[in-house]
Amino acid sequence: IAIVLQHEEQRCQYLSRQAKLMLAIQDEVASMSDSDGSQSPFHHILPKCKLATDLKKAYDSLCTTGVMRLHINNWLEVSFCLPHKIHQIGSHYIPPNAIERSLKAIRPYHALLLLDDEKVLLTQLPVDCSPALVRVIKTSSATKNIQQLAQDADLALLQVFQLAAHLVYWGKAIIIYPLCENNFYMLSPDANISTYSPLADQFAQQFPGNDILTVLSKFSLPTSLSQFKNPLAPPMQEAQLVQMMIWMLQHRLLIQLHTYVCLLVPAGGG
Repeated sequence: IAIVLQHEEQRCQYLSRQAKLMLAIQDEVASMSDSDGSQSPFHHILPKCKLATDLKKAYDSLCTTGVMRLHINNWLEVSFCLPHKIHQIGSHYIPPNAIERSLKAIRPYHALLLLDDEKVLLTQLPVDCSPALVRVIKTSSATKNIQQLAQDADLALLQVFQLAAHLVYWGKAIIIYPLCENNFYMLSPDANISTYSPLADQFAQQFPGNDILTVLSKFSLPTSLSQFKNPLAPPMQEAQLVQMMIWMLQHRLLIQLHTYVCLLVPAGGG
């Protein structure tokens, strides 16, 4: 914000004009306070001063969502995020160092899962954003690994890694293993399974005729995607079940289970 304000001050004295406006309103309120009692100049400044409105918006946004996006002087964009505010599972915040480690651990066999609808995410991008980022967003799929994503988007794998890390850092995506029928999933211990949870209403709107608690009950025990799907169901219903899986992963309701093999060399070497 300071850098942008310095630029606008040199270009059109924006900071000086806004500061004079604030001081004038403060003096006006001070003179009114002598006769009408004490009044706060803050509420009088906000409707008349764009900079004051922007600074308040920045503070409120960082305190609530952890993400700030402003257009100073209705022109230059400033964006910033607090990773520890936007990355959380249930009531548990993920520390920044854990986020950094996870970004370095992205591999070609992972998949990029967008947390917002593609159209919504595209509207949130800056006007001058990288065209490569737009291509990654439009090409990404929960069933496609990052190497295939790079090929489909016609981008270098390293560039896709960087763009994927950027989306994860800003809380717009998470890294998962590509959806396949052999993957096993289970209800997350941090999942909000209350009947009156806001997620229950969102799920009902997204998938009419389906109850989120009924669907989640199928994952009380480890369940594979092939077990979740009905082999006799028509293709349209099968596609909807896959979308349900994606939705539940987006909202951190499910976790994937992994099997690891550990080979131990006998102590005697024989």
